[in-house]
Amino acid sequence: MEHFDEVVTADDVRLADVRSFLARMKGAERFRGRYYVAATAGTTGRPGVFVWDADEWAGILASYSRP
Repeated sequence: MEHFDEVVTADDVRLADVRSFLARMKGAERFRGRYYVAATAGTTGRPGVFVWDADEWAGILASYSRP
């Protein structure tokens, strides 16, 4: 997560903003009304933060249903 802001290609996505959103997120809200976000539990010391647009999220969900 150290270089998150450097590698994310969307100008409106910054790690501090995503973390803040996750802390107050309720239900199926989307970050910036557009992105699906999730974080790991952080058992390695720091939670991983992940951001997907609608097309990417559909691919994630489809991967769960593969046999």
